[in-house]
Amino acid sequence: MIIITFVAVKRVKNIAKKSFYGFIIIWTATLVLFFMNPARSQQFVYDYTGIELRIFDTNIRKHKKNKCLAEVSYGWKMQDGLGDYWQKSYDQGIGKPVLSKKQIVSLLTDSVLISIEANQYFVIDTLFHSYSVVRPQVKTFLNKLGAQLQYKLRNTHFNKVQFTVTSAFRTQSSVKRLMKKNKNAIKNSSHLHGTTVDISYKTFFLNGEQLTESDAKYVKEVLSRILFKLRETKKCWVKFEYFQTCYHTVVD
Repeated sequence: MIIITFVAVKRVKNIAKKSFYGFIIIWTATLVLFFMNPARSQQFVYDYTGIELRIFDTNIRKHKKNKCLAEVSYGWKMQDGLGDYWQKSYDQGIGKPVLSKKQIVSLLTDSVLISIEANQYFVIDTLFHSYSVVRPQVKTFLNKLGAQLQYKLRNTHFNKVQFTVTSAFRTQSSVKRLMKKNKNAIKNSSHLHGTTVDISYKTFFLNGEQLTESDAKYVKEVLSRILFKLRETKKCWVKFEYFQTCYHTVVD
């Protein structure tokens, strides 16, 4: 009985050992293939899983006969952090953050904040942890962004597409509630200033109907290019939020 148990244990150890080395070999081979052609590997992952790795920037590939531009995702290029915009956001904002919804009324009365409503350029999502009020320059920015998006798509059937605002002004109370549910939320958020909105890169509407996933991907890239250029000309700061599927956008 002891001999049988010993043999069984030895066999299990051998199987575990072979499995471990097999895993190491497969993982090593995967890494080698990935680094040999990162652009193609990233495209493969995106095609079959929908996940955009974008660990490497793809470059222009030169061939003897043709020169082709590889796909560029502008969204991943926009990675502004809190330190890049916080002070400017505070200076352009409402000043000291407000504690609760009641204090918003006086800011609206004094035109420190203004309301935003859905229009021909954008729709507003259900705002559970924020309010549809912003600094005046943010409303102007949103309308300009929507107008540019529709202009870029003027020769397609997406020419009247609307993007979605998923978050806007927050109070200290709403930030506190959000932090319990969203690990990306921070106490010192620029949403407290009234300068910041979150713009979805997955949800778009056309004639009251939400775009399909494939159509949304196309519109997303057009929107990303516009935001990238506005960011380059210092009109805004943008942070690509992967898990929240939005562009955290701070308006100058």
